[in-house]
Amino acid sequence: MCLLFVAQVYKALLPDGKVVAVKKLDGRGKRGDREFRLEIETIGKVKHPNLVCLLGYCRAKESGEKLLVYEYCKNGSLNKYIRDKRNTCLDWQTRLKIALGVARGLAHLHNCNPRIIHRDVKASNILLDSNFEAKLCDFGLARIVDSSKTHVTSLLAGTRAYIAPEYWKSLKLTVKCDVYGFGVFLLELLTGKDPSKGKNFDLISWVKARLKEQQQQCSADLFDIRLRKSGLENYSMLKVLHLALRCTNSSPDQRPSMDEVVEQLSSVYNSLDSDDEENGDDKKTVTCHDHGPVGDGEGIQELDDYSSDHTCKSSDTSAGGGGGYGSGSQEIQERHWI
Repeated sequence: MCLLFVAQVYKALLPDGKVVAVKKLDGRGKRGDREFRLEIETIGKVKHPNLVCLLGYCRAKESGEKLLVYEYCKNGSLNKYIRDKRNTCLDWQTRLKIALGVARGLAHLHNCNPRIIHRDVKASNILLDSNFEAKLCDFGLARIVDSSKTHVTSLLAGTRAYIAPEYWKSLKLTVKCDVYGFGVFLLELLTGKDPSKGKNFDLISWVKARLKEQQQQCSADLFDIRLRKSGLENYSMLKVLHLALRCTNSSPDQRPSMDEVVEQLSSVYNSLDSDDEENGDDKKTVTCHDHGPVGDGEGIQELDDYSSDHTCKSSDTSAGGGGGYGSGSQEIQERHWI
């Protein structure tokens, strides 16, 4: 059985008017302690425009509740745009931009020393800011791997449909396991289908079967039905589709590195003749504001400024795996923070 944690994420308004996202972990227990520590040790120390910024953290004395405070991403989780047909359809260029952002974030993690393996790349763990720039989040299952090691042996963790076959069989975890999960995510973006929708559904097999039927040609019924309404850039979509299949190759040695993925996606993205360039979205990067170190005394002291009881605006969503959040209006009273 693989590990999959669930946490509640709230939209909170601090006394100084700053809007943040607050992730509340389970109270006492090894699972909550481990996730709390991993979030601080990974995303608390690594900064990148495509990784969500951890601003601070705190723990309640009596209940043991653990709170992680992040930058707020206005457009919430990518999952709602892929799954909920009532939300605005993301056109192909926007989806490609999101994929490129996630790839850059993962490549940065893999190039850190020590390396960081995310282990749970999926739509619900990708947040979108006001410009639809992607921010990879939820590092509660991440593993820190010494750069001198080729792999680590670890218990299964993550979401079943995104877990690489070699990790299932041998429990050996490498950066190529993230590449596999990213490949499944690319197929998710292209097809609009949920890789976890049923025990008997395999998204990779479904795509390969459709391609075989169509003799490797790009057909409209292979892609998300909503993309057909906004127009298909068939050539670029087919290139990304084949990149996704390379990423999900059953042999980890045959998968590209995330640096290679970034290079190929950048080439495809830059080749698109966009009618939306006047919006400037494709050239923007998001810089996280520096609120001081996270994980040391200064980070805790910053949160101490808000230690008195205060009112937060809470969304009524419980995000799977600590994923997205929305704008709710339910008022909650936070406990005394230390």
